[in-house]
Amino acid sequence: MKYPLLLLFISLCHSCAAQPATEAEAIKFLETAQAVYETGDNNKLSQSQIDDLGLAIDFFGQDKGKYLLQWGKCLYLRANQYYILLNETKALDDIFRAVDGLTERAETDEHYKLIGECYNLAQIVYTELLFNLDQTRAMLDFSLEYYEKAGHHYGVAESCLNGAFGLTRLGRCKLAEQYFRRGVEVMEQHKGENFGPLPYYMIYAKGAVHLCLAEALYFDGEISRVGPQLQLARENFHSIAPLLQPGPEKMAVHFSLGSTFISFDEWRNLDSAAYHLNQVLEVFSDSPFIDEYLYTLWINFPRFYEMANETPDALLRFVDSTDRDLPISIFTPTEEALLNAPYRKRISYANSLTHIGVVFQYAYENTKDIRILEAALKIYRSFIKVAFFNRFVLATDASIEAYDNRYSEVFPSAVHLALRLCEITGEEAYREEAFQISEQSKSFALKRHLHHAFSAPQYGGEQRALWEREEALRQDINKLEAEYLRTQDTLFLSQAARKRVELWAFIQGLQDGNASGQRYYTERFDTDVPSIQEIQQSLGAEEALIEFDVSLSQNLAFVITRGGVQVVRLKGLKEHAALIDEFDDLLRNNGARFDSVSHRLYQKIFEPIKKALPDGIRHLIIVPDHKYWKINFDALAVQAQPREYLLEDHVISYSYSAAILHQLAKARESRRKKGHLGFFFGGYPEKDSLPSLDSLERKADSLSRALNMAKAYPEASSQHFAGALGDLDAAVLAVHGELGGRGDISGIHLVFPAAERRLFIQEAYGLPMEGFHFLFLAVCDGAWGNFSRGEGISSIARAFHYAGCPNLIAAQMKARDDPSADLMASFFKYLNEGFTYAEALKKAKVDTMKKANFRSPIYWAPFICIGDGFSRYR
Repeated sequence: MKYPLLLLFISLCHSCAAQPATEAEAIKFLETAQAVYETGDNNKLSQSQIDDLGLAIDFFGQDKGKYLLQWGKCLYLRANQYYILLNETKALDDIFRAVDGLTERAETDEHYKLIGECYNLAQIVYTELLFNLDQTRAMLDFSLEYYEKAGHHYGVAESCLNGAFGLTRLGRCKLAEQYFRRGVEVMEQHKGENFGPLPYYMIYAKGAVHLCLAEALYFDGEISRVGPQLQLARENFHSIAPLLQPGPEKMAVHFSLGSTFISFDEWRNLDSAAYHLNQVLEVFSDSPFIDEYLYTLWINFPRFYEMANETPDALLRFVDSTDRDLPISIFTPTEEALLNAPYRKRISYANSLTHIGVVFQYAYENTKDIRILEAALKIYRSFIKVAFFNRFVLATDASIEAYDNRYSEVFPSAVHLALRLCEITGEEAYREEAFQISEQSKSFALKRHLHHAFSAPQYGGEQRALWEREEALRQDINKLEAEYLRTQDTLFLSQAARKRVELWAFIQGLQDGNASGQRYYTERFDTDVPSIQEIQQSLGAEEALIEFDVSLSQNLAFVITRGGVQVVRLKGLKEHAALIDEFDDLLRNNGARFDSVSHRLYQKIFEPIKKALPDGIRHLIIVPDHKYWKINFDALAVQAQPREYLLEDHVISYSYSAAILHQLAKARESRRKKGHLGFFFGGYPEKDSLPSLDSLERKADSLSRALNMAKAYPEASSQHFAGALGDLDAAVLAVHGELGGRGDISGIHLVFPAAERRLFIQEAYGLPMEGFHFLFLAVCDGAWGNFSRGEGISSIARAFHYAGCPNLIAAQMKARDDPSADLMASFFKYLNEGFTYAEALKKAKVDTMKKANFRSPIYWAPFICIGDGFSRYR
């Protein structure tokens, strides 16, 4: 039995030519490959044997009616070899070729079993090589369907365990836990059957699930629950490590054990991490098969750790030296080197830089040597560069989010290091760098959404053509590299090198080319983060921008006004996470204790910031991060009794990043009116969370009278809305919103009344809203979604914002019907009188809270102003 997810080898062989096979030869080729496969040591399959499988496939494929099972097995075995060779394209081609042929003619349990095996391998390829969460889940479910159809309990259990392990690598621990339990249940229900080594694999997978849960709890700030999960993970790994012979499985167990001892804020366990990672080195010290693409860099961690303890100067020399035994310089990577490095190797660079940065922080705590602190910041700078490159090749939004969750603590660590250096040296440049790093992490979100926009079918013209050109070049390079790995033919390597030069020239040309190309380059590749001074110049005398940078141990608030900048240190998520969650829950459910909890949160979060604000500041622009998007700052209680809220003292708007706000402010004067305000609404017989149709019709009529160019669009569709954008300055969308599954932002969508037509978040990114002024998103949870540290929140409101709409009013939660209708009417009245968007919303909220029945924040707090809130519609 072999464990596909644990195979860590790479084979580099030579191709050979051969004549067409006879029946006897084809059967022999299949039996040979099957025998090697069943030993669990697939690396013994030579290139000539892989070519022989190709001959067998050709022979059996001539008469699938007679040889269907043999043909499918040959394709499966060759696909498995391509997976080992890291050639995802050829592996998936063979898998789906086999699946298509088998499902068309499948008649027996053997056929269904083989289809299940093919899908099982496909989900491994999507996990290990492509980092694609959506396809991993789809392939896993297909695999289970066909294994169960065949009554193959071993296959069901193995597929569940493989899927559980793969999902932990993608950061989906809860989902991994579900599949793990399903696999265990199958094994318990069929104890009489022979499950071979699966019980050992089950223990390993269980340890991986506990390790993943520990990481998730850690990054969510639930620190008290991390220790028990880590201990359970270690117990499982320890229990099987002595039972395994030297090989890839033993290496994987020690590697996982080492990982359980690496923490961003606790240094005492690094010696244990180094011990287990050194075990990894010892297991494969003489092996020519160690996979440099995945592990060579990371397992150098013990070397750095030992240098940090014993010879800090040697550690510094190693980082500064260009003569080293690492594959490339990971400490000072050039853009060209990153462009030429395969994606899997860049993942290794990111892993390595993350952990080596931890070692340098530890070395500084031991030595207090400022040179080591500067080196740590240098390492994190390199990580940021690698991370930006990596994101451009990820396939889906869920995949990108899984990638980001692995590194969510690195950015705040880099910010804190820069500020620490600022305090130690007195050099203000470090403060600027801290802000720049904070903004770069938020630029990640911009890149993610723009990736969707450029790839969306409706995204227009030149921009899409440029995206397709870039993607085609990258795909060509990947195919040529795969051919080189398969054959070691330098012809393919030289062709790949020429393609890299072509891609590099293409990217350089985008910087210097036409306006469309320059815009594409800026949005896709350039961070374009403004300096603190530029932010200051864009602020009015009464405005302050407050940008949060969230980490576990310490949160920061950059308080920027026209007159200066201060950094306010707050306690981290360890201290605040539970209180923020309680605040959010009480607000959504109109809890009786809301005002007291809100006041406590105000004291912990906003009072320290208030001390940093100059007198005369009326307008607050809040840039939250991670769980801080759960804080409705309007509803923070300045005092609990008598009740007084922050909204009553300040005009508040929100932004996704300072860079976006800066761009909007620069473009404020260039916007021109060209059309009218559209009101899109309709009836939903089964959606009782929406305002009634009669209420919406009354609002549409009143808007038509209040605003000269208002127009109603009853029973609207998403196509109707998209088609009308060219004639609109602004719009009100009163439709139904859905958040999709937890952790899957691609499921966020709006449901329009006409034939229940849906507008998904991916489509919203590509809508032509550049000339738009304003959108009132009268949708429950329109500003809500999934949030992550460094990026903030992903929501349908953000998609419209990135599509070009500079100003939005959107709800963070479900909004009550009657108060929302009143608030909307008041808002448009004040907007029509010439108030800014943020001022109009504040005045509408104050009007609503003055009504006896609507004093509680649940009636007026849900809607927030997002974007360039201090511009005007009139």
